[in-house]
Order: sequence, then C-alpha cells, then structure tokens
Amino acid sequence: MKLRFTVLLLYICTMTGILAEDFFLAGTDAGLYRINGARTDMVWKMPQIKKIQAAGDQWFFLTEKGIFHTKDFITFEERNTGLPVKLIKYMENGEKKFSSEVQELKDLKLHPANPDIMVTTTREAVYLSRDGGKTWKSQGMSATTAGAKSVCVLDLPDSEGTPQLTIFLSHPIYGISWRRPDAEKPVWTDLNEGLESAPTINWPDEVADIIAVPEGKTFAVYASQTFMPRIYRLDWNGNKFIKIWSGENPADTIDGLAAGPKSLVFSTLNNLYELPLPVTPGQEKEPPVHPVPDWNTIFRRIPGNLLSAWVPAKYSYGRGPLSLSELWLLDPPKSSSAYSKTADLKKGIYLPVWQVTTDEGFDKHIKTIKDNNLNMLVVDMKDDYGFIRYNTKDPLVLQKGKTGRGIDLEAFVKKAKENGIYLVARIVVFKDRELSKYGGGKYAVWDPKEKKHGRDMKI
Repeated sequence: MKLRFTVLLLYICTMTGILAEDFFLAGTDAGLYRINGARTDMVWKMPQIKKIQAAGDQWFFLTEKGIFHTKDFITFEERNTGLPVKLIKYMENGEKKFSSEVQELKDLKLHPANPDIMVTTTREAVYLSRDGGKTWKSQGMSATTAGAKSVCVLDLPDSEGTPQLTIFLSHPIYGISWRRPDAEKPVWTDLNEGLESAPTINWPDEVADIIAVPEGKTFAVYASQTFMPRIYRLDWNGNKFIKIWSGENPADTIDGLAAGPKSLVFSTLNNLYELPLPVTPGQEKEPPVHPVPDWNTIFRRIPGNLLSAWVPAKYSYGRGPLSLSELWLLDPPKSSSAYSKTADLKKGIYLPVWQVTTDEGFDKHIKTIKDNNLNMLVVDMKDDYGFIRYNTKDPLVLQKGKTGRGIDLEAFVKKAKENGIYLVARIVVFKDRELSKYGGGKYAVWDPKEKKHGRDMKI
C-alpha cells in the first residue's frame, strides 16, 4: 500500500508540476539539491547552477551550460536557442576534437508580472525571450567594451504614462543603461545620475546587481554596487537613482539582490543581510541592515560549493519566496585557488594604466587607496586592445607586440611596495587586435563564414 501511494504521489507531481512552494532548493558547482524536512537529495547533476527562478510550476536555472527548464524535476529541458555559442577544443585519446557550448551567461531575470518574458546576458550582449526561454533575440549592449554584469526586465511608463517593456543592463565600467525593445528604433540610454563613483573615476562604481520588484500596481527597481558599497532605488520620473543604504567598509560587495514583500535580502562577504522595505529615499537616517542566519543550518547540509538557492515562503520566515544567488560569498575559501592565502584580506581598485603613468597621477590614487583603508591595486600590463603597458625590453614581446603609453615597471613597483600596496597585473590574453595582425594573421582566429581573420587569438 505504501509503495502504491509513493508511485501515485510521484505520478501526480510529474503530471501537475511541482509548485514553487514545495521545496527548498540549492544550486552548487556540482548539481541541484532538494531539501524536504530532514532529507537532502541531489535531483540534477549539472555544473555551476548560479541562479534558480520559479513561476508557479515552472522552474528556470542559470547554469554553466546555459538555461534549463523543468516542471517535474525529472526532465530538464535546454532553452538556449538563439544564444551565442563558443567552440571548445579538447583532446580525447590523443585526438583533437571540438564541441559547441553556450557562451557564459552572467544573469537571468524574469519579468515580475509575466514569466514568459525574461532576459539574460553574456559579457558582450543582452538577450530577450518572450516565450519562456524557448527562443532568444539579441538586444546588443550599450558599451563598446565587453563586460555586462546584470540585467532585469519590467514595464515602465513612457512620457505619456503608457507602460512599455524596458530592459536594464549594468556594466562594470559604464554603469547602468536601459532599452525599450518594442520602440521603433530601440537604443541603449545611460542612466547613471545618483550612482556614486570613486573620487578619481569618471564612471560609477561597478553595479553588481539590478532587480525589478512588484510594488502595488507598479514596479520598483533596486540596484547595488560592488565596491562602495551602496543600495539604490530608481526614481524613474526623475531619471536618477537615489541611495537608500550605504555600507561602512569599502569593498564589501553587495550582490545577489532578492526581494520579498517587506525586505531586500542580499549576499555579502560571509553572510546574508536584510534591508527592511519600504525605504523612503532621502530620509535623514538610513535604515539598519541585519544578518540573516535563518538558513545556515540548511546551507551546511549542502555538499560542495553553494552558489544559489530557492527559498519557498514556508521556509522564509515571512519574507515570501526568494531567489538567492552569489552565495559563494558566504564561504569564499571554498571558491579559492591555491593563491588565496596570499591574496586574503587584500582589497583595492582597478585602474587603466594611463591613470598612473605620472607621479602626480599615481600619488592621487595612492591617497584614495589609503583614505579608504585599501591595500591592493590592479593595473594593466596588456590591455583589451593588445597594447603592452610597461617598459618591456624582451625582444620577442617587442617583435610581436605593440607598446602603448605605459609605466616604468621598476619605479612603479618600488613606489607601490613603499606604500604597502599589493599589486595585481592584469594581462588580457586571447583578445588582442594587435597580435592578430602579426605575421599575416597566423595567430588569429579564422572566421570561415566571413573568410577573414578575427581579432581574437587561437586557443
């Protein structure tokens, strides 16, 4: 009798779909785990489950291999049609082989009122789906430099008050921009008013996440920054962001925003925090945030490196269902390499090399680092365009590379060390338009469709 009941229950779940309120789910670097009471079971083996989104009995997963959908947790359907792919070379039994994979996706957000509409993004372009992820269409990107970070989609009123589908994109250098895909001539428009930046940088500090939240009959938009750290609410009518909360310590990342009816929950180093809502923009005293330890016991039950979670309302302690992401921040050592001890407790800034080619420019940034209790500087040795940015004397590098405005490396390192600054050399490897021209393009990727060499290097 018990066996028949179990089979019947499985049949009902399979036929009707498992609702978003049924289980606590955890995405890891190895697969998807389902927690029900004292049971913890792996239900899907899939690397890097970075985000879990739910709409009724439909589930969507952002993974290393693209976007997947399920209703029953038995069959997981790939939903990557229209997304860009990359060609991977690998060796098998001494033989060179190739496989195609979806390019790395940085984010996945569902429209808060219509789950058939969703957005995702690679480093280089945003993609929109209107059929639950079955097909995707590129929306391009606002910046000329690759590096998209997060996206969201919702309806916002136009100048006449008519709701229009609107996509938001955050870029680690150029801030936030928006686009109306149904406009006659869709364009990306920057919207950075109100977002804070470091004293020596023209663009806003990196926007880590952006999220659309239902609010009555309309929607609110919230954004967080990586290094300042800050949380903002969008004033759409005023065309600006208004700061509603600021952290005390520089480089305390605020990422993985999740919204319930009464609060924002976000990931930061070693903990989850909660910001009560609503927050009145511009109020004299910022609201306090507090840690959320409620799910620590469950998290400790999950094998491997925890990346994401779906918290149903019955487990959320009145916060409503939540899609938690960037949970690797709760235990960074699990994601660390062998060099993690050397880099531990290093916090700093990235600078294009042209900003530190003079003593005056370097001194200004050293002051910024010290004033904010930082101790690290990331600087280009070879940049996105392929220019060598230091005074190399290596004949091979000089023969095949191209030098640009750079630094005297020995003097630069000496001054950094005298000021207790940990240095990180940024070297862009496969993106090199200068090297791609060398030797008739012998190092460049050949594009058989265009019948010409590209600007990227062979791997």
